[in-house]
Amino acid sequence: MLELIEERDLFLRRADDEGHWFRYHHMFAEFLRGRLDTEIPGRSAQLHRSASTWFAEHHFLSEAVDHALRAGDKTGAVELIERDGTYLLEHSQMSTLRGLVDKLPIDSAVSNPRLQLAAAWSNILLYNPDPALQALDRVDTALTHRSDPETPALAAEASVVRAVVELRADRASRIDDLVRPCLDRPDDLRPWVVSVAANVATFAAAICQADYRAAYALQQWAAPYHQRNNGPYNSVHGHCWVGIAAFEQLDVSLAESSFRTAMKIAQQVDGRRSYTARLAGGLLGEVLYEKGQIVEAERLLDDGYDLGPHAGAVDLKIARYVVGARINALRGDRSAAVQRLDEGARFSMQMQLPRLHSAIVDEASRLDLVLPSSDAQPADLIYAERAEQVSGLDEAIAQYREEAAIRGLVRTGSPANTDLACQWAREWAERLADSERHRAALRARRLLVGCLASSGRSEEAGKVLTEVVARCSQAGLVRFLADGGEHVMDTLQHIVDTDHPPTHPPQSSDVPRDFLLAALAADAGLR
Repeated sequence: MLELIEERDLFLRRADDEGHWFRYHHMFAEFLRGRLDTEIPGRSAQLHRSASTWFAEHHFLSEAVDHALRAGDKTGAVELIERDGTYLLEHSQMSTLRGLVDKLPIDSAVSNPRLQLAAAWSNILLYNPDPALQALDRVDTALTHRSDPETPALAAEASVVRAVVELRADRASRIDDLVRPCLDRPDDLRPWVVSVAANVATFAAAICQADYRAAYALQQWAAPYHQRNNGPYNSVHGHCWVGIAAFEQLDVSLAESSFRTAMKIAQQVDGRRSYTARLAGGLLGEVLYEKGQIVEAERLLDDGYDLGPHAGAVDLKIARYVVGARINALRGDRSAAVQRLDEGARFSMQMQLPRLHSAIVDEASRLDLVLPSSDAQPADLIYAERAEQVSGLDEAIAQYREEAAIRGLVRTGSPANTDLACQWAREWAERLADSERHRAALRARRLLVGCLASSGRSEEAGKVLTEVVARCSQAGLVRFLADGGEHVMDTLQHIVDTDHPPTHPPQSSDVPRDFLLAALAADAGLR
């Protein structure tokens, strides 16, 4: 019947592609509303209240709030957002929640701690830290005048939002203290809040402290809370942090399975191209790139890149910008690589994210690309200024920066500079030798191989590379060696060709020949 009315152009319009929803032409709708108000005064408000109730019961919160406001029920609109706003966050609908809070009269919102928490959540997850912090200040002000049993839980939730602000700023020093009130009393807070607190704490443990056991334990503890969330946001992020930790430890199998699980959860609930599915997909793309599965990796990284620079924590951004640009260069599109890296460099400077910035500048140096932004040039770092006593995020930043400086020394061709590069690279290899950051340690040894080979110390280079090759083979990292540059690949070719590989455990003969050939083929371009 509705389809027939639409076909006859009787003031009815289809509102979706499937034909499930229809709406009156706006002029006819206004006519009907006016007639209703004339003939049955007060009936319009009743209908709006009924519509609000129906939409709320079916999780159409935006429409529910709109109808409540049209019914003149400001209190009802506020209660809807207080009760159901988390549902939008759990389904990555942060913009919708922020818009709903903005629709409310100022006098209803500004002194309401729950509404200000909703504003803070939506803003920080959209990477708008200043409005988020302003909302949190209003929460603190409101709570100073309250002493009811709900106040401690609201204060703990505000503290978790502040921890998210720290994570998004890629800072770690305050996170443990900020999430502790929540993690100490998890059953007094909403599952959403506990899940976020556990995820932020996992970031601090894995990325900032390299305490991977603690990271895995946190996610195991948080699993029941993730399951009690209505949407996939926290579960997806939990699996992603496990995958990031596993990849740093070179447990590539666990990393890949974690990212695939995260993608599957997101796609099943919110769709194949949902926000969380593409976030997880970017991380999976980095793993697949290292395994030599370039086509799928490129698709996933490009899908994530389309989310824009604000999406996700720094580790997710590094995958999208750095590895995405690496594939651009591998395909011969160096201008696209420059564009992607320069965009990331500009954003990292704007948002003061030194780890992202140093990773991008290091990648530009490795690819021998000059980025247009003046802020994206390698720092004139000298050996005497190297970072000797750093840890956590500072160590990761220093490694990126000093890799670029070491590479610059090698490119001068000066024997003195090359010798200094060898010494500098060796220090990094030794520093990370006993670290739990296995992937960072492997990067440092790969750089040392390149420095040694460029200085003519081919035998020592071969010995170090034999160890690197064995680890790459165990992890299935086909692309890792090729990305070390020509000196690494020349040394690898020599190992493959010689009948007597360097006598240093593990022997190159312990590595499957198929892997060696695949690693050499990766240097020739896309397979």
